[in-house]
Amino acid sequence: MDTVTQALLGATIGDLGFRMDFGRKALVVGAICASLPDLDLFSRAMGPWQSMAHHRAETHSIFVLTLLAPLVAFCFQRKWPGEGTLWRWSQLCWLALVTHPILDVFTTYGTQLLAPFSRHRFAIDGVAVVDLFYSVILLLGVVVAARTVGFVSSQRRFIWATFLASCLYLSLGYGFGRFAEGRFQEVLQEQGKKDVVFVRATPTLLNIALWHVVAKRENGDFYLGQVSVFAPKNVLLQERKSQQHELVTAALNSEEGKIFTWFSQNTISAQVQGRVVTLFDHRYGMPSSALLTPFRCAFTFDEKGELLSAKRLRGPRSQLDIKAEFATLWRRIWHGPPSR
Repeated sequence: MDTVTQALLGATIGDLGFRMDFGRKALVVGAICASLPDLDLFSRAMGPWQSMAHHRAETHSIFVLTLLAPLVAFCFQRKWPGEGTLWRWSQLCWLALVTHPILDVFTTYGTQLLAPFSRHRFAIDGVAVVDLFYSVILLLGVVVAARTVGFVSSQRRFIWATFLASCLYLSLGYGFGRFAEGRFQEVLQEQGKKDVVFVRATPTLLNIALWHVVAKRENGDFYLGQVSVFAPKNVLLQERKSQQHELVTAALNSEEGKIFTWFSQNTISAQVQGRVVTLFDHRYGMPSSALLTPFRCAFTFDEKGELLSAKRLRGPRSQLDIKAEFATLWRRIWHGPPSR
């Protein structure tokens, strides 16, 4: 999730577990440690493809963060000597560090929890990478904690309540996603569409009520759609064909194509225009259209079929009216999407 929300979660964990040891410093240290894994954003300097391969990799590995925690803890103990043991500082740093990738697993992007021993990207599709409802729940607790001097029982109960509410929100998100998958499968069966390999629902931005759903067919094509948990009778279902072509095969077999296939977790469709192959990652959609995705790339070939360039494309912002997108999102959350 976004770094601000990660810092709020780290501050919450620091305050709940370590205020008796470090006072309000536990808030600050928890927030700092929870933000550290996102330093991998500097991988963008390595180029767009290496950034795609290394974002949420080693800096989000439970093994790497476990090794890092005592080193970070030592720095904080040196800054505030005499306040707590190295063991307690290490516990605080470790919990704040490892909850960062665990929270990221609830999103759709994918997190390499076991790097460098495994490149598997874990994602359980429970919450969007930015969800203000979840963030505000944590923010309320952090504000109260920051204003509290000492150990006050009533404030502690409130902070615990916000933390538990945030956990409940994640659980609801996961449950709503599985409900959306089940509802989409029902519609597919009602329409006699039985050649489906898998169905996956991912949250749309800022909420856990409207879900983007992708279903891959045996022939490589996709059914894409939307389901609202508040209006599940109305289900959007659209078909996305993936072109079969020798240039598509060449694109997928290139180094960049293999990275994109791994990144998209087997949700790629392809379109061919002349000597250009465009690949689309269908884990994501926009409120106005399940067909629009922010993750796309283009492969250009010469007349001999040799790869000339492989470029990641920017998201479809130029095609969108942001204000209209938010209006569509609000409407579809409460009334559901159109059926087609």
